[in-house]
Amino acid sequence: AHDVHVTRQAGRTIAFLNSLTSGFFILDVSDPAAIEVLNQAVPDGTPFSHSGWVTQLRGRPLYLHGDEGADGRLALYDVSDLEAP
Repeated sequence: AHDVHVTRQAGRTIAFLNSLTSGFFILDVSDPAAIEVLNQAVPDGTPFSHSGWVTQLRGRPLYLHGDEGADGRLALYDVSDLEAP
């Protein structure tokens, strides 16, 4: 893992874990002894999953995902459904 952002959503503790060339993972870490992988995403055309964070727009949770490099970019994911961003 390279970067992680932890937040509370829908009564759960959720971790967004950036895993460099493996994309990013959405994990339910409410029970550290039984971490559940909710989803994994490899953004199209993004060679490097560097960092990300969760914000809200009009009450909807959004995950901002950034890669790294001279041609780096920012992608936006609606994560109101954590299993299908």
